[in-house]
Amino acid sequence: MTIDNTGIKQTKLTDGFWKNRFFLNADKSIYAVKKVFESSGRFDSLRFIEGNKNIHFFYDSDVAKWIEAVAYLLGHDREKYADLENFCDELIDSVCLHQREDGYYNSYFLQIEPDRVFKDRTLHELYCAGHFIESAIAYHKFTGKDKFLNFAIRLANCIKKVFFYEKSAPYCTDGHQEIELALFALYEYTKNSDYKTLAEYFINVRANNELDKNQPVITLEHAQDDVPIREMTAVVGHAVRAMYYLCGVADMARLNADDELKKKVIELFDEVVNKKMYVTGGVGSIRVGEAFTVPYDLPNLLAYSESCAAIGLILLCLRLQLLEVDSKYAQVLEKVLYNGFLSSTSLDGKKFFYENPLEICRCESGKDISSPKDQKIVLPSWNRQEVFGCSCCPPNINRLMASIEKVIFSYTEEGVFINQFISSTFENDELIVETAYPTGNTVKIFSNNYSRKTVFVRNPSAEYNAKFTVNGKEVTPKIFNG
Repeated sequence: MTIDNTGIKQTKLTDGFWKNRFFLNADKSIYAVKKVFESSGRFDSLRFIEGNKNIHFFYDSDVAKWIEAVAYLLGHDREKYADLENFCDELIDSVCLHQREDGYYNSYFLQIEPDRVFKDRTLHELYCAGHFIESAIAYHKFTGKDKFLNFAIRLANCIKKVFFYEKSAPYCTDGHQEIELALFALYEYTKNSDYKTLAEYFINVRANNELDKNQPVITLEHAQDDVPIREMTAVVGHAVRAMYYLCGVADMARLNADDELKKKVIELFDEVVNKKMYVTGGVGSIRVGEAFTVPYDLPNLLAYSESCAAIGLILLCLRLQLLEVDSKYAQVLEKVLYNGFLSSTSLDGKKFFYENPLEICRCESGKDISSPKDQKIVLPSWNRQEVFGCSCCPPNINRLMASIEKVIFSYTEEGVFINQFISSTFENDELIVETAYPTGNTVKIFSNNYSRKTVFVRNPSAEYNAKFTVNGKEVTPKIFNG
């Protein structure tokens, strides 16, 4: 049984909590991030302004995620967000204008260190490229414009030449995983198997080569370089990188119908959820290295739980529910969505948490008065902020919220799966969900033209003691894996 997730072309929000949050993001958050990205120089990095040195090696990824978020808004209402489309077109024009003839692009290296292209694994070239590729796919899907997609294809071809054919870089894999899932997405969008082959190469060669071991990293475990994926028994290291890595592995397992790899990625997911995840769904408990620690080490006061790690876990859940029918993925996704992810944005939509602690206790701050400045305990921020030095989280939040419909349904030829209880419609009212959830406890599901054999509804957690009725008559549904 082939399971597919839905997107904004098939699913429409109709009412309630998440529709309100969608418009908070669309009409407030995306414009707030645009404002601070302009003032902080992130957009200028793509404009190639002579003499501009205010460019960081991860600025491209920040902007790419923001453009991806805009692309999803254009899929909802292109006329309403025409100003954002025009703004993105100008950025994309500049990006394409300055792409090298061989397809290479990175605003930092082209302008600041052109002699160090693909020389340092830790400086996010492949990570930035991955976000550009994902952004370009979304932009093409919802605008029909070819320029950005063609840019992404040339960039992917350049990467394959350097890393797969020539093997001319002094390393084999990215320091921060992301290129893998982007390449799988590009393969599925263009049907060009070269990109699938390259993504598989990056996964299979990770921790399975000598070049990467000579590259600067905090530890091999931190970069998931200690053991190859098929030998991995625990998720370690940088939490966002680990979640993105497992997303790529899940894609590979699905596309290749690889049962061994499927079993492995599910085992690793279970290890995280059962031993290393907060009650909020937050993952990555320690600030140093933004990383996982040992099982059950989940301090409240020092909890790191980066917003991007929460998003990475949501993206992983979406992929795993394509691998097998089991409600545990939707259950975990719901936990993260309403807690570890939702806490990241202020109620006015303009400020964000990078880290999401379980406890903020101001009286704990400043107790280490005798400690050297570089050895003081760093507690989580008390307040959400408009921008960060490393501002990966706000645009990541933007793009997930702008495409929140994708968490609601998945489907097969046999039937539609209702994974999240959100007022919405699927496929031109083939299925309609009405609910005040989470503030209300009733979910109504109906249709005037449902043509499939089955409706699959996630059975809520046991504490809900859910009751099911069909046409007003209580029934006992068949329960299978939740």
